[in-house]
Amino acid sequence: MQHAITEAEVMAGMARRQREVPGDAEMLDQGRAQLIQSWPHCAIVEVSQSLVETAGRFADAFALRGYDSVQLAAAHELHHNSEQPLTFACFDRLFGDD
Repeated sequence: MQHAITEAEVMAGMARRQREVPGDAEMLDQGRAQLIQSWPHCAIVEVSQSLVETAGRFADAFALRGYDSVQLAAAHELHHNSEQPLTFACFDRLFGDD
């Protein structure tokens, strides 16, 4: 599952990491390639008024930033509209960060 903005957010995060830790360039290139390869197989949740309203409630309830709340709302919507199992993961730091 991905929200429509996920690709831009992931690419921006990897670009930031590459600026901050140039030695991670090869790992980040692999990550970019994996994202591009897997993207067509992802379920995309588009922006709707209902999604934005849910995201607003989640931002308030969980003290989330804007797009973080949109990602959570998209996962919530998909969970309620799909019979498939859903795993939601989020993080602000890569493994191995101090």
